[in-house]
Amino acid sequence: MIQPMRSLLNADDFEKDTLTERWLDAKLDELRFVGITGALVGATVTGAVTWDHISGSVPIIPAFWYSSLLLALSSLSLATQQGVTLRRLSSHRDGFRFVRRLLGRPTKQQEELFEPRLAQLYVWQTPVMLLNFSIVLAVLGLAVLLVDKARTSGWAGPDMQVRGERYPK
Repeated sequence: MIQPMRSLLNADDFEKDTLTERWLDAKLDELRFVGITGALVGATVTGAVTWDHISGSVPIIPAFWYSSLLLALSSLSLATQQGVTLRRLSSHRDGFRFVRRLLGRPTKQQEELFEPRLAQLYVWQTPVMLLNFSIVLAVLGLAVLLVDKARTSGWAGPDMQVRGERYPK
């Protein structure tokens, strides 16, 4: 993520607008993908919360799923806001220059070289990371539900053990 930003900030004048336009297109595509996926994750988790199976199970399961839903909606909201911001910035006559000024600042050693702002790197990755955490929490809630149901249904017996391994070792 940092290398494309560094490239567009330090390209020659002829190439700067082209690279900025490519970065904007890629970021808008990414935000659209986050919006669609966030809506799908939110709908899936909302459906899972309504299952009858969770009424008598471990209380952590709804906590995982409600947290997942909150993160998915936050991701969706932030992706929408960032998309609107990028569209507004790029529609301006000097929009590409505004985007570059937003993403980077001059280095301390050489005024003509620019370095990406670390805060901007995190801000533009936030919707994707919120969506990732949302998916992890949804899967964790499902895993806990499955283990709890297997343990309490008598299917696995009182000696059931759950083991997790990491591959490759």
